[in-house]
Amino acid sequence: MAQPVTNQAMGYALGNMTEHAKAITERITEHEDAVLLFFMLLGAQIVLFMQAGFAMLEVGLVGHKNAKSILFKNLLDMCVGAICWWCVGFGLAGAGASGQAGHDFGINSNGSLSYTNSIFYIHSLSFAATTCTIMSGGVAERMRLEMYIACAVILVSLVYPIVIGWGWDSGQWLCGGGFVDFAGSCLVHLTGGICALLGAALLGPRRHRFLPDGTANKFKENSVLLAVLGCLILTFCWISFNASSTLAADYDNMALSVHAVVNTVLAMASATLSTVVFDQVFNDGVNDIFETCNGLLGGLVAVTAGCAFMSNWAALVVGVISSIVTKKSAEFMLYMKIDDPLDAFSVHGANGILATLYVGLAARPDLIEQHYAFDYHPKGHWGLFYGGSSGSLILIQLQGVLAVSVFVAVAMSTWILLVTSLSAALRSSRAKKKEDDDAPSARAVAAGTEVAGATGLLGMVRSNLRMSSEAELVGADYVHHGGSAFELTKAQIKMHNEMRNAQDRLARRGKVKAERKASLKANGSRVAAGESKAEEAKGMQTGGAFTVPVRKTSPGTTPTDTPSTGRSRENSSESLSSTGTGSSTATGTAAATTTGTKVAAAIARTHSGTVVVDPDQEVYDVE
Repeated sequence: MAQPVTNQAMGYALGNMTEHAKAITERITEHEDAVLLFFMLLGAQIVLFMQAGFAMLEVGLVGHKNAKSILFKNLLDMCVGAICWWCVGFGLAGAGASGQAGHDFGINSNGSLSYTNSIFYIHSLSFAATTCTIMSGGVAERMRLEMYIACAVILVSLVYPIVIGWGWDSGQWLCGGGFVDFAGSCLVHLTGGICALLGAALLGPRRHRFLPDGTANKFKENSVLLAVLGCLILTFCWISFNASSTLAADYDNMALSVHAVVNTVLAMASATLSTVVFDQVFNDGVNDIFETCNGLLGGLVAVTAGCAFMSNWAALVVGVISSIVTKKSAEFMLYMKIDDPLDAFSVHGANGILATLYVGLAARPDLIEQHYAFDYHPKGHWGLFYGGSSGSLILIQLQGVLAVSVFVAVAMSTWILLVTSLSAALRSSRAKKKEDDDAPSARAVAAGTEVAGATGLLGMVRSNLRMSSEAELVGADYVHHGGSAFELTKAQIKMHNEMRNAQDRLARRGKVKAERKASLKANGSRVAAGESKAEEAKGMQTGGAFTVPVRKTSPGTTPTDTPSTGRSRENSSESLSSTGTGSSTATGTAAATTTGTKVAAAIARTHSGTVVVDPDQEVYDVE
């Protein structure tokens, strides 16, 4: 006969069950935390790999004489950024830094971040490094290394942390007011784009970027292969950039993450295809690889702010709009004679503005409810495309764009003015102590003599931000990094010249045919056709429209050019002592500077045997 269960036994059994349930719950919580750590760590690793994509893209699109310099700066971006973010930036950003608890500074009393905040540090660092690298595209090929590092330090330590604190910390005014930027179109890309625009404007254009009549020269890309590779790497990493921005790994947030990835891919595809179609229609069917890559990246930027909160059709639409924004903003930059070598502002800045404002139009009511700061949102806080919207979302988005743009521009301008003033004072002091031939030149620069087309305060800033005219002409690789990353053999130079000559013959033939066709259409006479045909034959025989630039060089000396109408990034009638954008003053003393001597030595190192490689020419000479 079964013994009755006593109350004591029942209590003991229930106690055991409660303890087991508690243990299971703790294990589940531990597993959830582990999944979240892995999710964020994997996302951070992939986003950090964007540095490789940016490096390949920039190296592919700048001149070959600055390839090593670009790679060197990209390495420094990550390393300088890691230290500055650990010391100051991470703690200053607060909860804006991937949701960290409190304000954890690396330079605290025990010299270490808290154990629980470490994952938030590495994840937010990947975004900070991206912001810094965007800036490098706008100042490529002409900014002094030490000035670039100074700008990177202040951007990562002070400017960027304040911006993301505003936009991603629900306890601060912008995020608490209902601002929505899911993965950083405004806080990351617009911040970097404003820095790139400011740097490009203050530095002035590269040598011969604009002709005297204002027409923009199109410089040849260094390597289309590297540029496309970089673009594809960035596309791959961008998926993690957006997906990991949920900062949570439960089912609802992972579903939101997948939705964000789908929209990211759709916007990227529609932007790229729209760019191709526009080129076919408005560019005589010529699809420029550079523009196609920029169209793709612009589409990614344009969807990043709202990729988790919009429908698929809205992502397709914003991709099409972004292709127009990218193209037209790049054209406007050229109209304003601002030389942005990689169109960093057009891709990241202009599309960052588009993305932020587009959230105020296309944010779905049911999806915006999953925003982590939804409790702070007022009633009707969703896109204007949907009924019941109060319009509050588009207003706070506009406030965010204006606040970020103005703050970044003012903060970076103030810092640049400060460091260039200190640099000018230091250079002038050194020149006075040495009392050598460089002293008059340095004092003139410090006083604001015309430099790279600017005078007064702008001339002082530009002269201290920008490389010397000699170093810019020869290339940073030859002056600071021991030579070009792409040395050519004698056979390669001959093949290169033959190809260039053939291309020019084909171009002349096409021009003559076009003129003959226009003449026939205008006059309707066979006589005009006969004259055009004779002119074409004469042009093909003499080749008078094209002459190969000849470099008269002996080992250990500075090359001098003879005038030429051939393909060249430099005016061959100018000497190495000319300034970057047509400066006419203080050039007589520049050849005697220490930098000039260093440049001459760098040129001499690049000349061996009978092959003369001009680092700034597209047509080379073999003596």
